[in-house]
Amino acid sequence: MKKVLVTGATGAIGEACVRAFSDAGYFVYIHYRSKEEKAQSLLSEIGSGELVQFDVRERESVNAALKALELDVLVNNSGITKDNLFFWMSDDEWEDVVDTNLNGTYRVTKAVLENMIAKKNGAIIIIGLRYCRKSGTDQLFGDQRRNNSFYQGSRA
Repeated sequence: MKKVLVTGATGAIGEACVRAFSDAGYFVYIHYRSKEEKAQSLLSEIGSGELVQFDVRERESVNAALKALELDVLVNNSGITKDNLFFWMSDDEWEDVVDTNLNGTYRVTKAVLENMIAKKNGAIIIIGLRYCRKSGTDQLFGDQRRNNSFYQGSRA
C-alpha cells in the first residue's frame, strides 16, 4: 500500500487531499499541529491512516515525527495567514507566516527527502493558492479583506 503524508490536514484543502488519497487506496498520515480532535475525526472517517503531530516551525519537532517515515508522496499544505494591512503588520506576524508557510515546507521536505532518494521513488506536492499569483498596492493599502500580500509571497 502506498503511503502519503498530508500536512495541514485539518484545514479544508488538507482534508480534501486526505479524502482523495484515501479514496485512491493510500495509507494516509494525517498531520496536525493543534487540532487533534478534528484530525482524529478525519482518521475515523477514512479508516486507513495514522495521526502525526508536529509544528512545522520547529525543526526538532519535524525531524522527530518524520525521521522514520517512508513515504511515496508528500503533500505540503500547512499554511497560515495574518489578515492585516501590510503597512501595519508586525515583524512577529511576518516571521510567523514565513516560518510556517515557507520554512515549514522546507523543513518537512528535507525531513522526508532522504528516504525518498534512498528508495529512488517519491513525489512531492506543494500546495499554493491561485490568488497568490497577484499582489499589488491595493493589497498593501486597500480593502483589508484582501490584504494578504505577505501570505501570497510566502505561498506563491
